[in-house]
Amino acid sequence: MKSARLLRDFIHDRLYYPNLGYFTKPRHQLGQLTEPLRYSKLEGVHDYYESLGTAYPQYAFLTPVEIFQPWYGYSLASYFLSNREGLLRIIEIGGGTGTAALSILDFYKRNHLQTYERLHYTVLEISPAIAEACLYRLSSAHPDLVASGRVQVVNKSALEYTQKHADPCFVFALEVMDNLPHDLVVQDSLTKDWKQACVQEKEDGSLQELLCPLSDPTIINLFQLYQTIPAVSFEEREAEEREGFVYSVIKYLSRPKKEQKRVFLPTGCYQLIQHLNKLMPKAEYLLADFDYFRDAIIPGAGAPIVQNKGKLSHEKEEFGTLLVQRGQADIMFPTNFRLLQHTFKTDFHKTGFAYKTHRFMKEHALAKWARTQSGYKPLQDDFHNTSVFITKG
Repeated sequence: MKSARLLRDFIHDRLYYPNLGYFTKPRHQLGQLTEPLRYSKLEGVHDYYESLGTAYPQYAFLTPVEIFQPWYGYSLASYFLSNREGLLRIIEIGGGTGTAALSILDFYKRNHLQTYERLHYTVLEISPAIAEACLYRLSSAHPDLVASGRVQVVNKSALEYTQKHADPCFVFALEVMDNLPHDLVVQDSLTKDWKQACVQEKEDGSLQELLCPLSDPTIINLFQLYQTIPAVSFEEREAEEREGFVYSVIKYLSRPKKEQKRVFLPTGCYQLIQHLNKLMPKAEYLLADFDYFRDAIIPGAGAPIVQNKGKLSHEKEEFGTLLVQRGQADIMFPTNFRLLQHTFKTDFHKTGFAYKTHRFMKEHALAKWARTQSGYKPLQDDFHNTSVFITKG
């Protein structure tokens, strides 16, 4: 019987093991649209969902930046431009096939040529197949920037990135935190002590969860932060109420059914920010991701969805356990943005704010971007379960 390992190490193996992990195998499920949706030609909300369903690739997932290209990337480019100090340097974590980078670079080339000709843009992508596709697309669209080295695609995990940047820069990640490894702490029903979850592989290849004494320093530190998250302020409650009736109903349906005895902790994200903070102490962050999953069936606070994409846009294969075989399924966690804010403030001395995505887009996207003929704007009105986190100093 093999020795037990922490849940985060097990998840990393399932998702990122070389050539066999869910994201590193040649046949990954990160999809691309054959061409951008032409929103100005769509009549309204029904037409949008119908067109998206028709364009959705088989057996693949689409991220918001892919669905709303180039407008999502244009909004990010607008934000970076209005908040930069000096030379614009951007590091994108988990750049995928390059859709965000292409949209951002296209925005600067069309609207701010001086910025375009002087910026530095680095894409970090752990998957060899996806990194190759990203480099090909960027080389085709922006050959001079790639040839000069001002646009780079680095086929490495962000934890393997070692380039130091002393000057201000932007680090951003879109739908990356949800796939970073997590750990699990479980409260013993008898002693009330908290324990850390481990995974052990039996001789017959089956997997089992074991509970071990709480001893890992990273888990202990992050669990202490989790337990000391400040109470929701009056201003935050007012902001939630302004989100409207639909958001309140969804939040009610997604609330924990009872006091949680199982808590998933984003230790992978915590380790990543620690690493990047040492390399780039003046970096500002923009992190966009899902803030809840209403249909999670695995028990625990912050529990993930484990799934595979089916052939059609709405088809998915759901798993009721994390204990899947290597590369078998996507493991996707919601982001606890209050914990993220508390962590940045306490351990990294950076002030951060989380906004629902539609509020970020209202501030940084033009009203005409991705607007249908009826006035429906899916860039703002779809993906209600996502938020954008930004730091300031």
